[in-house]
Amino acid sequence: MNWKEIVKKESPKAWRKLVQFVYGEDTKRDGVAWGTDFTERDLFDFFDKQGILICIEFNIDLQLLECWIVTKHEDGKWSGGMIGAWKPSERTKAEEAGWNKAFEMLEE
Repeated sequence: MNWKEIVKKESPKAWRKLVQFVYGEDTKRDGVAWGTDFTERDLFDFFDKQGILICIEFNIDLQLLECWIVTKHEDGKWSGGMIGAWKPSERTKAEEAGWNKAFEMLEE
């Protein structure tokens, strides 16, 4: 099972929001049953709009990619933390971990 199938199953409300963001509010289709042709850029833009920033950065001292989740609060302030670190060759894993965490946050 790929990450999109996992997200559809475990975060259906957040998945519907993503499908509406990508395809528009007036879509007539069921947001859980379709929506697989969006891009990685769509995901980052979607989470940005939800007030959740996913930041992938290289830690030069540790020689690892770090994934940070930063959220905007009602008072306008931002806070966040690192959710994990990966080898430089594992950028896709870092991004998917960030997306999965962001979907979990939206589902709460």
